[in-house]
Amino acid sequence: HLVSDGWEISGVTRMSTGGPFTPTYSLINSLPTPTGSTSETARPQVINPTAPLAQRFSPAPQGPPASIGNLGKNTITGPGVNNWDISLYRQLKFTERVTGQLRLETYNTFNHTQFGGVDQTLKFDAAGKQVNPLFDQPNANRPPRRVQLSVRVRF
Repeated sequence: HLVSDGWEISGVTRMSTGGPFTPTYSLINSLPTPTGSTSETARPQVINPTAPLAQRFSPAPQGPPASIGNLGKNTITGPGVNNWDISLYRQLKFTERVTGQLRLETYNTFNHTQFGGVDQTLKFDAAGKQVNPLFDQPNANRPPRRVQLSVRVRF
């Protein structure tokens, strides 16, 4: 009775797919990168939709009239979230007037890596070849597992 009674568990689980984004691009051959329109940034040209992601695109066609490419807006999905925050606690009663609570809380309980962002910039050389090996690779992460233990006494 003293050890096993009075325990409660609660938690919050958050699972979501990543947010959509539109990759931008730059040219490393000293040509100016198209700026797009007043409301849109320059978008790359899709040359092979079934190729691996880093080989799917080329720069938008150059010359008059300048083009912003044919890649749709928000067509690539970023990293998702799979997070579990769990609390385990027990109400304690020392006397009629003195009570307490023992609490163990964990954030990102299963320590699942949560990426926060990816490299969203394509870089093309003079031949139109994509040369950024980090494109669509994670470049930020969310916090790792955190554990806290607390005791609260009320009198």
